[in-house]
Amino acid sequence: MSRNRSISINHLDFTYTYDSGSRVVFKDFSLQVNSGSFCCITGPSGCGKSTLLKLIGGFAQPDAGTLLIGDTTRPDPGRDRIMIFQEFDQLFPWMTVTGNLLFPLRHLMRGSSSRDHRDRAERYLNLTGLADSGSLYPYQLSGGMKQRAAIARALVLEPDILLMDEPFGSLDQTMRRELQNLVIRISRETGSTIIFVTHDITEAVYLADTVVVLSGKGEPASSVSNPLAHPRSLHSPEAANLIAKIISLN
Repeated sequence: MSRNRSISINHLDFTYTYDSGSRVVFKDFSLQVNSGSFCCITGPSGCGKSTLLKLIGGFAQPDAGTLLIGDTTRPDPGRDRIMIFQEFDQLFPWMTVTGNLLFPLRHLMRGSSSRDHRDRAERYLNLTGLADSGSLYPYQLSGGMKQRAAIARALVLEPDILLMDEPFGSLDQTMRRELQNLVIRISRETGSTIIFVTHDITEAVYLADTVVVLSGKGEPASSVSNPLAHPRSLHSPEAANLIAKIISLN
């Protein structure tokens, strides 16, 4: 039986409180993300994109409303939800790439054998194109390879939900497109639900099944379904119309 990897947010409120005052980020916010789907979150700076990832990941708690992962409330961070950031320095610098993948397995899957751990690490090194790089240290990797390794380390725990906060924002266009294609492949092969934050609307259209636009004005989010088949061209009239529609919602 396949796992329920859906996300259901209903009437959620969240406010940041400071010494000098407060800022409402979400008010009566609702969002449904289907199990195994690829959802991109976009919108202007400060609209709550990264905060939404923190709420889903359990790193922040709502003031009101409900947030369900599958069929249950999971208020605390867990291995079922793994986050990947934009920064390149997410790996332990004193460990090889393989060592970085083995570390969470040894600590969170102690009932499995060392052979099982190594087999799983090799599987995700292969999936992310790092089969020949397992013995390298982070300082020996390019920025793109570091992001591949960070993705492999996240996948090795086989999370239900992969949370990605502008992970390719600092990469050049060629490497960015290569990793975009990798994440599309991961979405298909693992069945994980992917929530991907990006400022780049063309990136959202290239990747997502659904694009969610946050306004940051306390208004409900706008969701746009993406019917374009993979492999996608951003130069088609259909893609241009979709990009224009999303821009109009910002």
